[in-house]
Amino acid sequence: RRNKLVRRICISSFFSVCQHFIFAQSEPRLFLSLCNKDAASATRILGNTSGIAGLLSLVVNQAGGKLSDYIGRKPGFLIGPMSNVVLGVLVVLNPFNRPLIAVCRVLRLILTTFSNTVMCTAAVADVCSSSDLALAMSRMQTATGLAMLLTPFIEGRILHLSPWSPHGIKYVYAA
Repeated sequence: RRNKLVRRICISSFFSVCQHFIFAQSEPRLFLSLCNKDAASATRILGNTSGIAGLLSLVVNQAGGKLSDYIGRKPGFLIGPMSNVVLGVLVVLNPFNRPLIAVCRVLRLILTTFSNTVMCTAAVADVCSSSDLALAMSRMQTATGLAMLLTPFIEGRILHLSPWSPHGIKYVYAA
């Protein structure tokens, strides 16, 4: 039973990391297009939103982890995928709204990280004894590494099929 649960957690981690990394190539292109090909502005927005997401994640991860101790792990696992759907729809429907897309980026970074890192680590710790925890964490890290390796290829294929514009890049968000 424990191995089955760890396998499910690893699968969840794999798909959560895929959700997180699917935007690695397209977001810079999207923001470059939104900033009228001004690389400095696009880089500044990407850097600032990453910094904001990092700072806010410190609070969200701690508070969300404590909350999941009381209400259970399942809602925490669902926050990342559900928010990606909602935020993806917002981007697809508003491909030229730079402030909205920046806010969506911050929220996506925070919520997918929480849903993956915090929830998966807590769930593995809930399921495994101390002697099995290291092996389970190693399996979860393998799933994470595979997702980080494979996702850019998937995204690259989507980007290859779509034109260079927010209209084309939004298909990555739809995926």
